Amino acid sequence: RAMAGLNHPNLCRVLEVGLDGPAPFIVMDWIDGTDLHAAWRGLGLEARLALFIKIVEAVAEAHAAGVVHRDLKPTNILVDRRGEPIIVDFGLARSRGTPGGDGATIGGTPGYAAPEQWGGDSEGAAADGGAGKPDEPAPAIGPATDVYALGVMLFELLTDRQPYEGRTVAEVVRLARTMDPPLPEELSPKVPAALQRICLLALERDPRRRFANAQLMAADLRRYERGETVTARPSLLMDRFLEQVEEQIVRADRWQRQGLVTRPEAESLVRVLTALQRPDSPWIIDSRRLSMSQVSLYLGGWLVLLGLTVGLWSSWDVLWPSVRQAAPWCVTGAVMLGGLVLHATGQRRVALGYLVTACIAAPVAVWVMLRETGWLVTPAPGAGMLRGMGENELLVALKWSAIDGFYNRQVLAIALVWLGVSVLFRALTRSSAFTFLAVLAGIAAWEALWLNFGRLANPTRLTAAEVGVWTLTLGAGALWPGMWMSRSEEAWAKQYGRYKLRRRDAWPVLTASVGLVVAGLAAMAYSAPERYFLGTVADAHVPATTAMRASAFIVNGAVLQGVSFLLGVYSSIASKRLAEALRWLTPSHFLGAIVALEVDNARQMWWLWLTLLPLSAVALCYVSVLKQWKPFLLTGLAYLGVWYARAFLRVQHEYANDTTMRVTLTLGLMAVGLCVMVLAWRLPGAIPGARWGAPGEGPARAR
Repeated sequence: RAMAGLNHPNLCRVLEVGLDGPAPFIVMDWIDGTDLHAAWRGLGLEARLALFIKIVEAVAEAHAAGVVHRDLKPTNILVDRRGEPIIVDFGLARSRGTPGGDGATIGGTPGYAAPEQWGGDSEGAAADGGAGKPDEPAPAIGPATDVYALGVMLFELLTDRQPYEGRTVAEVVRLARTMDPPLPEELSPKVPAALQRICLLALERDPRRRFANAQLMAADLRRYERGETVTARPSLLMDRFLEQVEEQIVRADRWQRQGLVTRPEAESLVRVLTALQRPDSPWIIDSRRLSMSQVSLYLGGWLVLLGLTVGLWSSWDVLWPSVRQAAPWCVTGAVMLGGLVLHATGQRRVALGYLVTACIAAPVAVWVMLRETGWLVTPAPGAGMLRGMGENELLVALKWSAIDGFYNRQVLAIALVWLGVSVLFRALTRSSAFTFLAVLAGIAAWEALWLNFGRLANPTRLTAAEVGVWTLTLGAGALWPGMWMSRSEEAWAKQYGRYKLRRRDAWPVLTASVGLVVAGLAAMAYSAPERYFLGTVADAHVPATTAMRASAFIVNGAVLQGVSFLLGVYSSIASKRLAEALRWLTPSHFLGAIVALEVDNARQMWWLWLTLLPLSAVALCYVSVLKQWKPFLLTGLAYLGVWYARAFLRVQHEYANDTTMRVTLTLGLMAVGLCVMVLAWRLPGAIPGARWGAPGEGPARAR
């Protein structure tokens, strides 16, 4: 009856359930076809996998309805004349709410039945070190039971044999409950590594270590098809890997004591090996890999942000007030909603790009609102601590004209909103990318709070030194929490295993705190070096002497060396640093030359250079995929910003500030950015499969 409520093209329809006297009967569709073994005989890996994924997705549909088949095997899967696999024979199926539906019931087909289907305590699980103990009840039959049978079929798909073969039924059952399966690659060397991991995870003896249901297994198979990193981390491989890494760590220490390698070389090797013990989530790995899809995601988000910032700023006076307010909120809301939906559906890599874009766009939208409404502009009454809250001192001190939306209280409000959104997304996604954004927002809020004290009314070099003290206070205050977070993460990793560690908050906090300490000390040493030596500043309007500043910076060096020793700062290999530096410099030799040609209007062809600049910048972004050169990507994005600003200047100079062109540049770039982001989401399968794309784990690599 539960199956009768399902309607899936790869599930045999149940038409009627009843009793004929004492005998129950089920009326199902007639399937004219052959069993799975006969159907995929002679087929290649991709054709077999296409059939298998349909089977897994059909089982996922049953699991979503609360139905567990409990007897999945090739003879219960018929492939009809259209080539469609159909799952039949639900005689052992159970559903939620039926008697015995959640219990540990003995039954199934030897070779395909999971260890828990044979009752008793799970010997194999206990031997594996992660399942039930002898005094614990046997694991219940559930969706993971079907996952095991799917794992056996996937093993057959890859190797043309079952994982456990014995002369008797009892021997097959014993092997399945007590022994690890052989690696598929040992039986068939051409087996893709990602499919092997999916297979071995589905064959875990402990059902709690398998995919919890067929939906998760199907999602991993789809990741393989798209060339993305699969989530499967089977204990058989991970335990071997971690043991081998630990052996190498011990050897590195022994080599150093024996004088075979230097101490820095040994430390470098240990740091690399330790990092291998704590792999990131697959979606995070994919977000760092420069595939065509990922570059499109970065490019689209950058275009959206350029439209919201440079575009709105340059077109403010020609846009209708309603458009000025609605555009940033609509774009931010659309990107944020898209990111939340993608995150809820498990597409975390793409969701991260959307949510990061929304997180950066949110303060822009708040700024536009404050600028348009004039909120938080009224000065605070009296001469209290926050007497400068209504001023616009920073811009005035920088010799800029006062701009609505950048008054002291408004800047503080914008920074606090940015901080709140960053923290919210960090809690939702558990991605350290938002920890970094939260750190930046916190710094902005801290400095904005200082502005509200009204200390910039009559700025002198003592004022700059005061900013340094304020910045140093935040840096020193954040240094100790950052160190505590680092120790906490390290202790957690030692207790539970580095490969399970997913929290990475200490690094951005520590990095920011050290940067603030450096910046604060530098501002103090440059602006008021006399105070370092208990001297007084005779005239705050007269610059300090060079000798005094140099002495103060020497003191700073000693302090920073102490901080360096405290944190155990380690420098990377010089050759890699030089190579990375060159990758930052070489793109600017080309794009910078184009910018210079455009600025100088060489050969009276500014339009040519202004056309070549974005084309070259976009090409540079995608060329970064070839060698995974992130400096190319970031440089290309930076020069896109330069091009966008120059385009508005050319409209101003060459076309008398043409309103239509400015609006087109503003709204058009936002539209193009959104389209590119949608392209990155909708075509992740086709793009990474290109032969010149980034190396992945999908079929392109298997071929």
